[in-house]
Amino acid sequence: MKAHWGDHAPWQAFLQQASSALSRCQQTDVAFLLPPCQRTKARYMAVDAHVQWARNLICHHDRGDFSGIGLPCVFSADAWAHLRAMSGKHRVDPLRVLIGRDYETRAGLREALQAYGVTAPEDLDETFWRLADRGYARFLDAFDWVLAYREILPEWAQTIAVSKTVQTVLKTQGLSRAAPAQ
Repeated sequence: MKAHWGDHAPWQAFLQQASSALSRCQQTDVAFLLPPCQRTKARYMAVDAHVQWARNLICHHDRGDFSGIGLPCVFSADAWAHLRAMSGKHRVDPLRVLIGRDYETRAGLREALQAYGVTAPEDLDETFWRLADRGYARFLDAFDWVLAYREILPEWAQTIAVSKTVQTVLKTQGLSRAAPAQ
């Protein structure tokens, strides 16, 4: 693994950013999402922990539940202006009375908006949630860099799986002419 990833620029950049995030976000509201500590000895024997952490973090992002961060959703003036630009002035103007109100979850904010009968769930796009969900904004502030590795993570996970398979075969059956085929 060291020979394979030692000079791999994306991997080195990933580790550097993970280390930076670890020191920057310790003892904050996003500490429960922090990456594992990087080992100083035998660090290439623990690369799977970093890859698994990144995959879990991306799954957390894709689920869209940022209530664990502890910051409420707020129907902000910026979120209202975004909806107004997307849906039209007359359709969104009744929502003006909701500006500044806190909601524990995205679902709570969505229900409040739908109670006025002005918005449909499909109107609430990614940009809207970036403006309204403080937990999401905090998540992106700390971990948006991980999303850039979404495409390469499966390749890294496959490399780790192949490495573990080779180790298992060599440990259980030893080195022989049949080992490469296995």
